Amino acid sequence: LNATTSPTTYLHLDNLAGGLYEIGIYGYRGGNFEIEASVYESSTASCQNDCSNHGSCSHGTCTCSNNYSGDYCGRYDLDMEIGDSYDGFVDNGKWNYWTFHYFTSSPLRVTVTQTGSGDCDLYIRQNNDPTRIQYQYSDISLDSEYSIVVQEPGDETWHIGVYGWITCSYDISVDFVDECQCIDENHGTCPQGSNECTCFLDYAGANCEIPTLSIASGAVLSGSNVVHSWDYYHFTSDASIVIITMVETSTEGDLFLTLSLSGYPSGENWEYYDITDSAYHEIELTWETRTPRTY
Repeated sequence: LNATTSPTTYLHLDNLAGGLYEIGIYGYRGGNFEIEASVYESSTASCQNDCSNHGSCSHGTCTCSNNYSGDYCGRYDLDMEIGDSYDGFVDNGKWNYWTFHYFTSSPLRVTVTQTGSGDCDLYIRQNNDPTRIQYQYSDISLDSEYSIVVQEPGDETWHIGVYGWITCSYDISVDFVDECQCIDENHGTCPQGSNECTCFLDYAGANCEIPTLSIASGAVLSGSNVVHSWDYYHFTSDASIVIITMVETSTEGDLFLTLSLSGYPSGENWEYYDITDSAYHEIELTWETRTPRTY
């Protein structure tokens, strides 16, 4: 399987047995295409993922450089050193894996800088390799440079996965976070002795960089959401029944409705949700007591 948004996509299959191979092209949104199948002898076969730029290729097989392993040398076998920079390469649908383990309660920042065109996605998970559905932190934006802050690393091993949504090369590093993460003192504050930003109600995001909107009971607001981004709203009510509805006006099942009472929702934090494959989304809450709550 290869599923990307790239206009050109391909599958590279190695060491195939003789036989009939059937190809399926699925139209997620439909469109025109051209398809080509090419067969190469093993003596000229290339290697998967170009050996992640961490090995040499011979007859379709990677010989990995020191401290790298895997079929295409996509795994770094040592923990990353704080402050050091490492390079990597991921083809469409391929992964590179890294780890870091530094016993500290101070936050650590993982930074990825793409060194060419393409689109790398970043996933982080505690004690296990992340997948595209199992992770604790992620950045799947289209930015060429981005970072994720792990607030309390503790005495744990954190696994980093860099996924090639569109073929890309990159540099990656892990560093201490020394400064307060708030983008502006009017957006939030860092408690004494902490680098983690606590946002004011009108802002959200790790750096309190995303403005939020207040919504009143019965009001209908219109919005437009871009790929892999959040729009945030808030309201306070003491009602015993609260119903939030969201209707997609030009798509169906492409948007998620999430809600939290302990801070704005994010990729790893929400309490209530409707992520059904439908244009209509609804969350209904019923409380036994009338107490002011901020949503």
